[in-house]
Amino acid sequence: MLRSSPAEVIGLHPLFGPGVASISGYTICICPARGKRWLDWVKAIFTKHGAILIETTPEHHDEMMALVQVLNHLNSITMGMVLSEWGVDLAELRKYATPIFHTKLDIIKEIFTNNPRLYAEIIAMSPHISRVMELYGRILSDLATLTKERDAGQFTALMEKKNLWRG
Repeated sequence: MLRSSPAEVIGLHPLFGPGVASISGYTICICPARGKRWLDWVKAIFTKHGAILIETTPEHHDEMMALVQVLNHLNSITMGMVLSEWGVDLAELRKYATPIFHTKLDIIKEIFTNNPRLYAEIIAMSPHISRVMELYGRILSDLATLTKERDAGQFTALMEKKNLWRG
């Protein structure tokens, strides 16, 4: 956006899809990149309608989206591709699915059937894709080694070491 015009630039990223009836209670990232003249006006429009605003830099936004979107969609696409390669019958699989697995299958279906190009571009165009792929590949490789060795103890130890929620 900065290269396209000398105008003031305020990046906006709604963190919700077009299916919501109202923006009230939903989050929008706002990334002021050049100029401040219109910033308060833009913020006022969204807060008037109940949106939650996160003001951040474009760089920090992109880093967070590498986790919220890129890693998340990459994981779902990988799972969908594993299911496809497995050759599983989805109707049969759904008979055995837990509620959370049903939800995951619905998410995977959405990604594969409703504009897969969008998800491919989100992943491929991320400035942080190299880091995501390096970490994803390394961790998957570590887990593959532990499962080949049938080492549930070391698998557990690795999970405990990498646990973000430990106190």
